[in-house]
Amino acid sequence: MSGAKAKASAETTTARPTPLDALAHAAGLLTEWQDAAGRTQRLAPAAQRNLLERLGLPAGDDAACATSLRQLEAEARVLPPLVTAEVNVPLVVPALPPGRGYTIRFEGGGSQEGKVEAGGALAPVAEIGYHRLSCEDLECTLAVAPARCYAVTDACRDSQDARLDMPDGPAQPLDRRPWGIGVQVYGLRGSGARQALGVGDYTALADFAERAAHAGAAAVAISPLHAMFAAAPEKFSPYAPSSRLLLNTLHIDPAATFGTEWVERAIAEQDLSECFAELDRAEFVDWPGVAVARDSLLRALFKRWRATPDHPSHEDFARFREEGGDTLEDHARFEAIAQQHPGHWRDWPEGLRGPRAPQVASFASTHRDEVDYHVFLQWLADGGLADAQRRARDSGMPIGLIADLAVGTDGAGSHSWSFPAAMLNGFSVGAPPDLFNKSGQSWGLTTFAPRALGAQGFAPFIAMLRAAMRHAGGIRIDHILGLRRLWLVPEGEEASRGGYLRYPLEDLLRLTALESVRHRAVVVGEDLGTVPPGLRDALADAGLLGMRVLWFERGDLDADDADGGETVPDVDAARHGEEAAAATDAAADAAPDDDTDDSAVSAFLPPAAWDRNALAMTSTHDLPTLAGWWRGHDIDWRERAGQIDAAARAEEERQRAKDREALREALVDAGCLPPAGRRAAADAEVTDGVTDDVTDDVTEGAGSDANGDAVVDAALTFVASTPGELAIFPLEDLLGLPDQPNLPGPDTGHPNWRRRSSGDTALSLDAEAVRRRIALINRARERFDA
Repeated sequence: MSGAKAKASAETTTARPTPLDALAHAAGLLTEWQDAAGRTQRLAPAAQRNLLERLGLPAGDDAACATSLRQLEAEARVLPPLVTAEVNVPLVVPALPPGRGYTIRFEGGGSQEGKVEAGGALAPVAEIGYHRLSCEDLECTLAVAPARCYAVTDACRDSQDARLDMPDGPAQPLDRRPWGIGVQVYGLRGSGARQALGVGDYTALADFAERAAHAGAAAVAISPLHAMFAAAPEKFSPYAPSSRLLLNTLHIDPAATFGTEWVERAIAEQDLSECFAELDRAEFVDWPGVAVARDSLLRALFKRWRATPDHPSHEDFARFREEGGDTLEDHARFEAIAQQHPGHWRDWPEGLRGPRAPQVASFASTHRDEVDYHVFLQWLADGGLADAQRRARDSGMPIGLIADLAVGTDGAGSHSWSFPAAMLNGFSVGAPPDLFNKSGQSWGLTTFAPRALGAQGFAPFIAMLRAAMRHAGGIRIDHILGLRRLWLVPEGEEASRGGYLRYPLEDLLRLTALESVRHRAVVVGEDLGTVPPGLRDALADAGLLGMRVLWFERGDLDADDADGGETVPDVDAARHGEEAAAATDAAADAAPDDDTDDSAVSAFLPPAAWDRNALAMTSTHDLPTLAGWWRGHDIDWRERAGQIDAAARAEEERQRAKDREALREALVDAGCLPPAGRRAAADAEVTDGVTDDVTDDVTEGAGSDANGDAVVDAALTFVASTPGELAIFPLEDLLGLPDQPNLPGPDTGHPNWRRRSSGDTALSLDAEAVRRRIALINRARERFDA
């Protein structure tokens, strides 16, 4: 619960004198909100009652509502396990009795005493940390947060300070604004000198980070590496994990721990050589095939390691297991049980439906080797990711890895099984109907229940942040809007029958800032979608970077600030959902439809107009690449997937032609593309990185011998020229590739989360076209006063 007095949210409707509305408001349901079109929407009474009942608050009639409301009011009067505050700012703890003395014992030693003022007001605290607040027989944790998260500038300063002790070590130039590369870890390929095992691994990530650092990159933004399902490898979407507290063990490089001889011997003994060769020759990751082959290999290595008690790694393993505690043990037990009981854990035998269920301990004892094996896998994965971050930083990156934190987990996974009281059981997170998705979305994910978070002192949220920041210099929080509100869809019902549930934004931002500073990790919030008024201001005040993507940075320079409430397609949300939308073209379709009126296409904002408090990007994993967008490759795929018919395709191609012209104008006006390229660029076709030759005057100054390359080069330079403190460029754009990692929507036939690099990914940065683009980015990122 917040240390400040609760304030009425701008998102809630004016209170009506009914018990149902009073209960809905107290429970955090929004009974009124603005949709993507700016229209007021209201939550029907029947929907309110349904949602409240599923939240554990009976609301069948007025009497039931009144009883549930009294329960919430009683809970609010109790001192919560954890109260948040901001450093050097007066705080309010309403549950403390006025006039009584209190003591704050600081985490690092020392204390502060005072007297509780009227309303529970306490004096400011000048030291950040998790302290203990006591007042007579009342006691709780007081989490005092810094005013802002650890910033990109902090990372650069600390990196330079560290280099003072290593004068011969690598360092990023002080006069360059940092930039990084976005990669899909599964798609990485390592060098041919070591055994390939069918999917990108942590060593390939470390190799790539080192090479990227030498090219001038300050960070590598990576796809989520959350724990998946060992017993269900067909579930491989990184945004629908089993747990956000542990790691994906399919990315383990066993040779990093045991050496090449051990691995080659195990492969030979298990007769896996040809299997791995076939898996690695494939253009796409065969997740089930990789899982089976890697499991055979790792079990053989586990058996040999167990039989080698003098192996030097046993001490490190024991330390890792002890530090992992119940969280690690419970996950390992879940994985062991799932091997014998496939399907949702709610369908398992009753005695196994939770970590403290009566039969779980006996199962773990009987299957000790299997439980130990899954702890062993987590140990290897943890070591691999730690080494990747260490090598990134040792190579001169001030940030290193930026981990991706998914918005939720699969309700059938170990996170929900391990912490059922903390989760929203009986719901799926999703999105309401909007301009881009008429039916709304249900993503099939669950997450924390806000009421449970408060009751548990936010321990589940803090643990999740710490897991994400453990081996990273930054995190990207997927769907950051969820820190303020989430659309909940009752299981088995349509997305349109859901409703918004408020989350304690102030508390969550404070805890994020505190963990950010303690871990020295920058924080990026994916703020695409229908952004509630004031949210972006709140994120900026807390030092979280938003995200600005080239395709969406369009509009009138004289328009009101976007934080008044802005809508762009929530493509990161669509990734999870069951309704497909062409993000960039949906935005265009929302504009006036007029063949002859150029005003139907909004201009791309010039670089100087981009938000300084946001991460700048050319694209994301859910959106077209630069080359793919220019060519219309994404439109091809959407038609092939059945998301649009021939007529819709023709309309989208017509709109795309207008959009290409708008982008060309912006690139020329920004000085990123020569004026002679305006018309010639319109007629050139980009095909898989190869383009028709055009006249020299088109490409002169663009650093390319083909017009398609010139457009990609110019767009990269354009985004690199924006004033934000950090820019991230997808590897696909540096390589000039047309295919995006993910095409949102159900059963598209697109190889979502499966595409691999065609060769050694680290060495791909040495290709002539890539070196040219990196040089353009480095020059554009030189500091300037805009």
